[in-house]
Amino acid sequence: MNTLVQVVGQIIGTLVGGVMTFLGGFTQQWMASNREREARREEIEARRTQQRQDSQIQTLLALQGLPVANGQKTTLSRRPARS
Repeated sequence: MNTLVQVVGQIIGTLVGGVMTFLGGFTQQWMASNREREARREEIEARRTQQRQDSQIQTLLALQGLPVANGQKTTLSRRPARS
């Protein structure tokens, strides 16, 4: 009877250890997936912000009558003072 209790205890210990190992791996994978998803969201948001800024700059340049270079990144700079 004592040997049976030891064997059952070892089986239960092995099962618990296996489940804990599985849960640890699952949690690690889940956290890595969340980090990757968040990094992608930040990258997409940064790209959208850049596109929005480029569009606003091109609109401002067009309104000022300055040439707009489509497809190229533009930067606002001060216009030279008129003499």
